Amino acid sequence: MSVPLPAWASKQAPSGAVEDEEDVKIDYSENAVFILLDLSSCMSSPSTHLPPTLFSTVKLTLINWLRDFLNLNPCSSISLIYSNNSSSTLLSDLTSSLPLLLSKLSTLKQSQCEGSCNLKAMLNMVDGIIPTMSGYSLPEVVVFYGGIHIQQGLGKIPPNILKTSLNIISLESEIYALRNLTTLTTPSNYFVPMSRTHLTSQLKNLLLPPTCSTLKPQMVDYGFPTLKNTPCPQLVHSDSGEAKFSNSFYECPKCSTLVESIPCTCRTCGLVLINVTDLSKGFRSIHPIKQFKEIKTTEPCKACGEVEEVMVECEGCGFWFCWMCDEVMHDYLHNCPGCLLDE
Repeated sequence: MSVPLPAWASKQAPSGAVEDEEDVKIDYSENAVFILLDLSSCMSSPSTHLPPTLFSTVKLTLINWLRDFLNLNPCSSISLIYSNNSSSTLLSDLTSSLPLLLSKLSTLKQSQCEGSCNLKAMLNMVDGIIPTMSGYSLPEVVVFYGGIHIQQGLGKIPPNILKTSLNIISLESEIYALRNLTTLTTPSNYFVPMSRTHLTSQLKNLLLPPTCSTLKPQMVDYGFPTLKNTPCPQLVHSDSGEAKFSNSFYECPKCSTLVESIPCTCRTCGLVLINVTDLSKGFRSIHPIKQFKEIKTTEPCKACGEVEEVMVECEGCGFWFCWMCDEVMHDYLHNCPGCLLDE
């Protein structure tokens, strides 16, 4: 007798018949990105290649990058850390909430750019956070450095940093110590942007999470709550971690805790709460569905029933669709309904 699974049923990575475990490559749809920002005095100086100042250019570019990254990787999380006056500050814990990240980023002002940047202190902070992360999250570090030399020195690199994917962007000039640092980790990336367009294009290479072949597949529990609206306000957990009253919320299917938005991690039971389409989007950003091929047919669209002169056909299931449904499947659903029926 088959027993229906609960709403929070686990989703386990497929275990194909692989004889040599060393040949297994796991593509993560969940990674933790630590963004380290240099807020030293040099960031407020006028810049010719990144006008008007390094701070304003990095802030604007980072805002757009955050939107694109979380759109492609809704399961992933981001933490913001900055350094000025030779000290480091945690601006935001690891979170998947774009509104919270944008709110935190908006609090940074150019007047805060003072003193020197302590990159070593920021790396030490990340080194302390990594052990608290879940085992299926892959840490990644992105550094925006505006100085032309390192005042504080790097010293011995923390061990957890050497296990991460390290990306360093020198905003002013190439620094040998930073380029050499990226050679100690794999994968890694180092570049000096020549213009704002160059900076934006290089950051696009960091939109997809890196692959890792050193960890074994793990079972990850997901909960898929639905949005609820009530006439009476309920006490919910907000994105900032504080309790607030709200008429709309999501209820954890495992412990019934109320949260303001998803994706997030339930603060009571630790279950990862996410939208089904977001989970599909995170997977398909790494393994996109193939483009459909054009065909001519008088048969109606298998999805909406419309008939067009030129249709598209999925090579996997043989179903044909109109252009509008094709766009919905590739841009929003990230799945082919016909292929799902075959499964």
